[in-house]
Amino acid sequence: MNELECFELFPTPIFAHDVEDSEKINQKLKLLVREIMKNDPVGNPHLNPHCYQSQGNLHKIEDFKFIFDKFTKLLETTVASINGTVGSKPSINAMWACVNNKYGYNNAHVHQNSNLTGVYYVQAPEKCGNIVFHDPRVQLNALCPPSSASSRYAAPHVSFVPKAGRLIIFPSWLLHHVNMNLSEEERILLGFNCSYT
Repeated sequence: MNELECFELFPTPIFAHDVEDSEKINQKLKLLVREIMKNDPVGNPHLNPHCYQSQGNLHKIEDFKFIFDKFTKLLETTVASINGTVGSKPSINAMWACVNNKYGYNNAHVHQNSNLTGVYYVQAPEKCGNIVFHDPRVQLNALCPPSSASSRYAAPHVSFVPKAGRLIIFPSWLLHHVNMNLSEEERILLGFNCSYT
């Protein structure tokens, strides 16, 4: 009997990287985010009253240059692994802070006008809200055969548990949402959008 072959076509890559020295980095970032919130308490108005989102210009602020440079270096490696070209130069065109208090969540959305999006967890207590990625093959939801367990071939969505010091990079077109923060502590992250040629 011939062995069954499987061709895994049209994959959607999601990258995770645990950043070195993240405890020290995160202590500094918490102070910087608090300062941003103090100086701009309204930020970028958000539909959910339990969320704060800063303006998307943190990549232009000198105090954030150290983390901007780290993100850029990791993006270069990520882009090279996607298209096999080390010479591709990613460019971060927006970076913001997002703070979800208890009951804060983020509705399903995509990030327009960019190729890749990243989220870096500065503070991520237990039950602070998983990031959930939706299967982009919308017709699969109507046609997928019954399954007793989710797998890479039969799962309408996949969730990632936030971890302080972890950077997740994914295609900007990939629909995603964030579950409600059920922790007493804040969930703090830096997000960014990136384009590359």
